[in-house]
Amino acid sequence: MCIRDRLEILFGGLSLSARTLQHWASAARDGFERAAGNDRQPPISRYEALVARLKAEPLAVRARYGQAALAEKIRSFAGALNESDGSAARRWLDGLLAHQGPTLDERVVLRCQMAVRLVGWLAQPTTDLATPSLTALATRYRHDLAWVDWARNVLLEGDDSAELAGAYARLRDCVHQRREAFDRSFAEALATGIPDGAALIPIEAALTRAVVPMAAAGRILLIVVDGMSIAVFLELHQSLKQHGWSPCQRTPGTGATLLAMLPSTTEASRTSLFCGRPCTGSAATEHAEFKRFPALVAPSVAGKPPLLFHKKDLLDRSGVALADDLRAALNDTRQRVVAVVINAVDDHLMKADQLRLRWTIAQFKGLDALLAEARSSERTVILSSDHGHLLDQDTELRASSPSARWREPSLECYPGEIKLGGARVKAACGLDEVMLAWSERLRYASKRNGYHGGCSPQEALAPVASYRHGPRMDDGWYGSDEAPPIWWRL
Repeated sequence: MCIRDRLEILFGGLSLSARTLQHWASAARDGFERAAGNDRQPPISRYEALVARLKAEPLAVRARYGQAALAEKIRSFAGALNESDGSAARRWLDGLLAHQGPTLDERVVLRCQMAVRLVGWLAQPTTDLATPSLTALATRYRHDLAWVDWARNVLLEGDDSAELAGAYARLRDCVHQRREAFDRSFAEALATGIPDGAALIPIEAALTRAVVPMAAAGRILLIVVDGMSIAVFLELHQSLKQHGWSPCQRTPGTGATLLAMLPSTTEASRTSLFCGRPCTGSAATEHAEFKRFPALVAPSVAGKPPLLFHKKDLLDRSGVALADDLRAALNDTRQRVVAVVINAVDDHLMKADQLRLRWTIAQFKGLDALLAEARSSERTVILSSDHGHLLDQDTELRASSPSARWREPSLECYPGEIKLGGARVKAACGLDEVMLAWSERLRYASKRNGYHGGCSPQEALAPVASYRHGPRMDDGWYGSDEAPPIWWRL
């Protein structure tokens, strides 16, 4: 018995033409699409009850309405992911996005989109890693693999659907297997390679190479987000653009990437950044050294040396508004250089919960207020980090160390680690040689949200980028951007 026959029985034997049914369907669709929000749920419930009464479930799975149709599309989408079928995954994603009710939560949609992107990345041909230099590998990470890390970090959230959760886990594992080869090559390049000082800048040269040229051109606000990886930066970068901040440079071309100290610890990398030389220290060390850094003192007004504000100096007692001293410094037209440290990312890594955050402006306490003050005082914003991090993804404990991703050398040697030495290592930890984890599955301490200290590109590379508010570039400024790789496009 066809659906029309069942409808005619339902309506007491009324004869229904195809034209009548089409008219009803069109009217129902128009009425549904005019409804908003919660007003759509009652008709969806009535629709699903009617489908059940007519025993029309096999046909309903192709519809744009109802839970049964949505569940079938999710199953088909998960199946396409499991088969690594990019074309089918995109088609089913379009079907999910076109579903009218119930609709998917925006976080679910984002995970679906990231999964499709990763399938696209896996379909790309593998690249020969035998000869590239350290700088070439870092550049490839910045412009390709960091986007991979952004996508797969989103998939760590899993999904309420068992089919999708399983597909995401399998996809993450496939990505990890390919990533391991790159991470190994990057670690080996660290042993012999030297940053070129342009595309890849040692963290201790960041002030000279990336900050001083901006300070020479006008007032600046340097924001150092402790522990911000390039993957997190890419997400924050999109948020900045949405709020009217345009990426810019003093010279044409692509931007630079910073190489953290190794081990990639805060006490070494952040202190080296603010001191302008390889060293370790505390917030007090950074404050004192930054204030008298010669190349930043030079463009500053006499009596107005560079100022650095750490976490405790950022907000007032309410914990909401900017501290008075910081606000005054930002609004002082004679104060050329102001720097701020934000600890949101590093603080999140220290926790044991598995909460996954969206790294937009709103996620960083005080950042929106900082940007508002920078805009009103016409300051160029320089966004940077001291080192990156990696999130916990099925890590295994090996050996034991006070630090999660590096240890002193011993007779034991584990897969996924490398021995590195040299002047920068000595300056960072006082040892001639250290064992650094390059595999993201290896840790030496208790489990947390994430880790840093090792030499994976996620940890050892840090972003630096500059922004001015508004779309127009003044003379002497050049627009720039973080162009997504071709496989990122949906």
